[in-house]
Amino acid sequence: MLHRVLTFCATLALLFNAASGSAAQDQPPPVGFDVLDNLTLLPLLKDGVLCLQHSSYDRTGGNDDGFSGTYTALRRTDSGEFVIFDAEGPGCIYRLWSALPPEGGVKFYFDDETEPRVSGNFREMFQDKVPPFAAPLTGQSSGGWYSYHPIPFAKRCVIVSEQKTGFLAIAYHTYPPGTKVETFTPELTPRQQTQYDAIQQHFADPSVRELESNLDLNWVEVPADDDEFELASLRGPATIDRLHMKLKADWPELWQQDHTFRKVVIRVYWDGDPKPAIECPIGELFGTGFGETHWNHKTRKTELTKYAAVPFGMTDEFAYFSLPMPFRKSARITVENGTGTAQNLGWAVELRKGRVPRNAAYLHVQWRNYYAEYGKHVPILETTGRGHFVGTVLSMQSPYWLRYLEGDEKIYVDGEDRPSIHGTGTEDYFNCGWYFAKGPVSKPFHGITAMMDMQSRTSSYRMHVPDCVPFTKSIKVEIEHGESNNIPFVNYAIVAYWYQDSTSHDIKWKLPPARELRFPIAIAANPGLGTWYENEKWTAFTDLLPTLEVTGGLQAGGGTVAVVKYNELNERWDGPDRLLVTSDKPGAFVSWQVGAPRDDLYTFDLVAPRGKQFGIAEVYVDGQPTGCTVDMYDPNFWQHMYQGIGPFFMERGQRRLELRVVGKNEQAEGYNLAPGSYIMRTGGPWPKEWNVVGPFPVGNDMGYSTAYPPEKGVDLNATYTGLEGKQIGWKTLTAVTTLSLTGPTRIAPWENVLAYCHLYIKSPDDRDAKAFLSVDDAGKLFVNGELLWAVPGGHAIIIDQYEIPMKLKAGWNEVLIKVGQGGGNWGVAFRMYDPKGELTYSTTKEETE
Repeated sequence: MLHRVLTFCATLALLFNAASGSAAQDQPPPVGFDVLDNLTLLPLLKDGVLCLQHSSYDRTGGNDDGFSGTYTALRRTDSGEFVIFDAEGPGCIYRLWSALPPEGGVKFYFDDETEPRVSGNFREMFQDKVPPFAAPLTGQSSGGWYSYHPIPFAKRCVIVSEQKTGFLAIAYHTYPPGTKVETFTPELTPRQQTQYDAIQQHFADPSVRELESNLDLNWVEVPADDDEFELASLRGPATIDRLHMKLKADWPELWQQDHTFRKVVIRVYWDGDPKPAIECPIGELFGTGFGETHWNHKTRKTELTKYAAVPFGMTDEFAYFSLPMPFRKSARITVENGTGTAQNLGWAVELRKGRVPRNAAYLHVQWRNYYAEYGKHVPILETTGRGHFVGTVLSMQSPYWLRYLEGDEKIYVDGEDRPSIHGTGTEDYFNCGWYFAKGPVSKPFHGITAMMDMQSRTSSYRMHVPDCVPFTKSIKVEIEHGESNNIPFVNYAIVAYWYQDSTSHDIKWKLPPARELRFPIAIAANPGLGTWYENEKWTAFTDLLPTLEVTGGLQAGGGTVAVVKYNELNERWDGPDRLLVTSDKPGAFVSWQVGAPRDDLYTFDLVAPRGKQFGIAEVYVDGQPTGCTVDMYDPNFWQHMYQGIGPFFMERGQRRLELRVVGKNEQAEGYNLAPGSYIMRTGGPWPKEWNVVGPFPVGNDMGYSTAYPPEKGVDLNATYTGLEGKQIGWKTLTAVTTLSLTGPTRIAPWENVLAYCHLYIKSPDDRDAKAFLSVDDAGKLFVNGELLWAVPGGHAIIIDQYEIPMKLKAGWNEVLIKVGQGGGNWGVAFRMYDPKGELTYSTTKEETE
């Protein structure tokens, strides 16, 4: 079709605000408050500027990123204090973050002075109690503590804490020698005070300035086809200072189902370049994934997702984008509508005409879809040229809860072998903590716009406006995957924002037609309460193809086998390629080898879709039926995780496992099978109930070295003094396989506390036995009052991680597990090796014993 072009004769006054007067001249990079006060300076190239970060990440490649504080301090002073930052100037600290700053004091020393210019309680620095640090430049944020108050230093800055600090990240710029930098003082100069007041007022609600900008939306109907609809063709030199947009929908509660927010793609072309510098679905360009609306479980209504950051946000009236976009000759803005129906789009731009400084770079934005793979880091940005990275939006979803948040951010500049910036975790990178402990939040440069636990979905933004990362040759930004974070099949919708001195960039991932874009599969059956999948390697059936036996199954049941795109199973969903076995009668199967480490009971967890076309499958071992079946029929198509298929017995060694279609639901339309991935688990039996008491207060070691009253003898009727002096007693909690302690109905609060888990095991005789145990975080195991096992520090649960030999006496035996908690998930995975089911778990003893 012919592209429709809007002319701007009558609408210029409404759409463009032209700035008069002389244009800004080339100027050096701003420092301190100037960075925050004048966003128009952001596109300027940062010649000679380096962005560096000191953080507490685990130097061994493990996950002790702050639990022990091992890597936080650079050294100890003669008086025993901890030096947590030391850098030569000229420079400026722009970001200071911690997941849990200590209550003790903190001191800031400048330019080799012997007396600190700032001295106060570390935690109170984030609570408006240590001037001049105050909200919203500082504050608390869904489990994190952050400060964006600039701290410039001409010669040197040293930060000292009285107590050991755990999780920590301090990002700062250094400038070329001779750069004039005024060293930080708590007392602001009149000019700084004026800037500070304006910044604080703006940052308190950045959307106010956008709502007061008096830009009227121009409404157009964007046709549904594969062509780009041209919104604007602008002449330079000029800078787009803000862009407002709004998609009008009669049924906004359907947006997340029909993927409208992702199927409308915006592109921007600079100075006649045929390749776009900006290419992104409309929702994610403006800062959020998973739709413009969300379901409010409290009000039981679909509501607009609203947030207000400095670079972008969502209001009742429109979405806004205010990163400056300079161009020299021309700018062309297009929209591709892949929804299948015409869309009403309202839009407006504010244009500042005039000369563009020689050292001003072009804004680039690139979206991509990515499924995590074993051993491969998640790519956010990789480009060559000269410019600076200014942020990302990550919309993430996993079938295995939120453990993907363990991935650290890593930023490599100009071909570095080791990253200049290495953080402590994904939620930490977004200035939050403990798996976004308190849900969505909206701050000037970071936020969580969506958090949906049923799908383990999170959508978060982190904008490097003050702490941009300059590069002169190349930059690579990624999220760690394959080390302490190795969760497969996590979907990442990634937006990278950066400035570059070229009008386009090499596109590493080609965007498919907009009609093919969609939100990832909604995981309707998530891991149940108390189940972890950290460090457990799921196997994809597509990876088994070289050894997978399908031909025999087809001979038995007829049909076909193929590897298909997920949207061939159902056009509404997206996901990794899937093995599809089709059949019109029972008998088709897939078969493969598994290794059984011991004679034991096992269960089988399977990720596979449900729908009208799927049958009933049974697990076979070495060609023999186990009686363990799973019905894959559902009137609606959806992704599912089938947990605990079994238990069934397997002898030690190589076994042949089989999924065979043995029938179908009477309402089903077919006998198909589309297995995605699986994992074998030991089948138990597991304790179903525990006696639990907590929370107890702890020190820096999560209570590991302190003997609390239950260790001196368990009395299930006793009460103890717990956290904050409250009286606590024993209560009974249920378990699925693992025992989860996380949550207000379990043990609350669940950060920096300790609990005890207790039960009885009845044995028919005296015997040598063994238990399998794993804890999150620190733990000890006592059996019949004897300490048999202990592990300090922070840990994630790995089923059957530790094998602990013990002796059981005939009758009842007492088990007590101490488990200390730092943050995030919390619990115990404990079972006895009992393949014959001879042992009994109970929270009480029999009265007649």
